[in-house]
Amino acid sequence: MNAARLAVAAPWVVLLLLSTRPEAVSAYARPSGALVLVTGAALTTAAYRAMLRIGRLPDEQRVLV
Repeated sequence: MNAARLAVAAPWVVLLLLSTRPEAVSAYARPSGALVLVTGAALTTAAYRAMLRIGRLPDEQRVLV
């Protein structure tokens, strides 16, 4: 679970660090930059949900009913 959170957070932390540069801010201020951010957010959400589903432990079968 922690690995999934780290994998999801890492690119956004890099983007946050890039936002301290005026060149990067101006690049993402354009419509194409906004599209990149929205697409990245959607893919991040889908990947996080997939990682949680893949990493889920299987339910144990009940021995005594």
